[in-house]
Amino acid sequence: MSENANQQVLVVDDQRSSLESISRALEKKGYATHKAENYLEAQTKFSRYKHPVVVTDLNLPDGTGLDLVSFIKGVHPRSEVIVVTAYGSVETAVEAMKSGAFDYVAKPVNLAELRALVAQAWQKATASRNDNSELESEVSSGENSGRFPLLIGQSKAMLQVFEKLTTVSPTRASVLLLGESGTGKELIAQAIHDASERSHKPYLAINCSAFSEGLLESELFGHEKGSFTGALKQTKGKFELANGGTLFLDEIGEISSAMQVRLLRVLENREIMRVGGADNISIDVRIIAATNKDLDKEVRKGNFREDLYYRLKVVVIEVPPLRERKSDIPLLVSYFVKSFAAENNRIIRGISTETMEILKNIPWKGNVRELRNCIENMVIFSRNDVLTNDDIPSEYREQTYIDTTSIEPEHIDISVGMTMEEIEKEAIVNTLNKVQGNRTQAARMLGIGLRTLQRKIKQFEL
Repeated sequence: MSENANQQVLVVDDQRSSLESISRALEKKGYATHKAENYLEAQTKFSRYKHPVVVTDLNLPDGTGLDLVSFIKGVHPRSEVIVVTAYGSVETAVEAMKSGAFDYVAKPVNLAELRALVAQAWQKATASRNDNSELESEVSSGENSGRFPLLIGQSKAMLQVFEKLTTVSPTRASVLLLGESGTGKELIAQAIHDASERSHKPYLAINCSAFSEGLLESELFGHEKGSFTGALKQTKGKFELANGGTLFLDEIGEISSAMQVRLLRVLENREIMRVGGADNISIDVRIIAATNKDLDKEVRKGNFREDLYYRLKVVVIEVPPLRERKSDIPLLVSYFVKSFAAENNRIIRGISTETMEILKNIPWKGNVRELRNCIENMVIFSRNDVLTNDDIPSEYREQTYIDTTSIEPEHIDISVGMTMEEIEKEAIVNTLNKVQGNRTQAARMLGIGLRTLQRKIKQFEL
């Protein structure tokens, strides 16, 4: 077997013959290749496998090789990308290198030259990985993320969450998840259970705010036959049903004072008593609770018991809102597009670069849940196989764009003797400041394409 066996390279090309030719050439040297025919498929596969080396054609049906370089370097900077360009396209090749590409090859591709470049790129990528490879292999995210396949993210904020999950999951400790609605607290609770020694035992979840006090008591602790009107038989509650496993208590900040007392007793004694019952029942249940409330403040106001609060917060994990992990939006969008396309029997090949930029700039007050619903809407109603600005629901288009007609005109100072490059930089800086950093809107105001603006920003190191 070749010394390169099991080394995975992602090959991206929308021309099947070229895709197969490059893949075979690398496989002969022992590389294991993953193939993608468009930008979205490449995003999805890279998010899953974090290939050390990627070979991509410059022109893709739903984006460009330069877009892919930027995406890969944003998600996993140590991976190296080789761009295949049209013969003689020196300007594009230079642009690829500025975007962070390892190198480029011109068409028609000299396969021997390409194999040599891949070997060099592999050596560089793997050499730079060693320091952090253990943590990253554990918490790498995307469509599947090591021990946490339900979770998607590569932002600094999410890597910190994954690091905590890696530490706390194998323990018996109670966990308190804090975060806004829609951030994915229930998915994190499920991930903790799945990565624990209790994974073969039940995982149950209950939304504490969905029940009245009486019904919640019965749901959690169960009841004996005849204990209240309609109690026609003995029924086990969530604590008994989850015995040996994990119980997720969502919206824990909404429970009444009386329910707080009962829950505290369960945590202290590891026993429950059914409604209408006379006997204590021993249980072994790990508690994961979640809330979007500030429990510190609720304790100070007297709305939440301090002793219960400290019982629950043995480990606290703060789940970041989507606005604090914007770099994860392309990963999430790619995952949702793929999922909803399959679920609704739609053929969606990708999403335009400009549309992705718009989605990144939407406030997403409802966090990941709101983004998910938006992408589902776009996939269902799109008339094309590539999602564009026209597919974004109107309410989001309205809040994404800044109305330039309401912006009071401003002027920039141009001194005699300034170079055209200095004037251009001044115009871009002032326009970006005026539209609060919205690149899509700035490009429109300046009368240039979004990719041109992005290239200028890199050129001027803005």
